[in-house]
Amino acid sequence: MNAGIPGLDKVLVPIRALKVRVCEYGDGFQPANQLIGSGLVRGPTAATFEEESNRLVRYVEPPSGGLIGSQGPTTTILLTFVNETQQVEVEVEGGFISNLDKYFEFSTNGVFLAIATAAWDDELTHDSATTPLGPPGPTG
Repeated sequence: MNAGIPGLDKVLVPIRALKVRVCEYGDGFQPANQLIGSGLVRGPTAATFEEESNRLVRYVEPPSGGLIGSQGPTTTILLTFVNETQQVEVEVEGGFISNLDKYFEFSTNGVFLAIATAAWDDELTHDSATTPLGPPGPTG
């Protein structure tokens, strides 16, 4: 994921985004990795969402561990931040942090892992609602 993009260890999205593709995959009741919804965020809204994504604080797992992946049916959201020459993929998925005894949504670019805040999650929901996450249209 995101090979060759500098700055992945510093922020979630180290490029200036012009668009954000939003793809929602499987929910435990669908075949694995099946696209169940998609959307596109453009212009100033995409840039604002990129900035909000880069405000998320990096999660560093303690030496004793603590992050446990999802248990049971989950939905994975793949965000693809795009400009004229680059793209960065960010995966959003849920997980349990045992040392905090709490379930969180995580966002990762493959190097930088952040706990999604409620405000960021609301922004994702609101922004992607500008282009509804519905079943994909016909191809061909």
